[in-house]
Amino acid sequence: MESGSSFTSQAWQYGVLGIVALVFGYAIIHLFRALRADQAANRAADKERERERAEWAIERKQRELAEGARNEQLRAEYERKHRELAEGFTQALREERDANREHEDGVRREFAELMETISAEAAKSSAAIVEVMSKFYDRLVGPRSRR
Repeated sequence: MESGSSFTSQAWQYGVLGIVALVFGYAIIHLFRALRADQAANRAADKERERERAEWAIERKQRELAEGARNEQLRAEYERKHRELAEGFTQALREERDANREHEDGVRREFAELMETISAEAAKSSAAIVEVMSKFYDRLVGPRSRR
């Protein structure tokens, strides 16, 4: 009987091994299908990411172009304002210089007129002093020179 029971035991073992092999086979098949599905999903996700990155690159380029145009506009406006301010400052300096020259010429004319007036007054004063001195001299020295 042992031979029959060993046969049954062996059949039982082969049956269990077969079931385990079938379970492993089913698990492997299931895992390979899941792997393929994941790979397909990853490929789709990669394509979606590539599409998004391409869109981002286009948006970034458009933004850079817009910023470049805006920067160019700002630079042109800055240069225009700077030029206007520089021209205004230059004009103000010219006007100030011209006003200073006119003032200086006026001061020189006034000084020259004042010096002419002082000179004329000094000449009158000198003539008066000479006249007074000659009278004193005539009184003091005059009678002696007559003798």
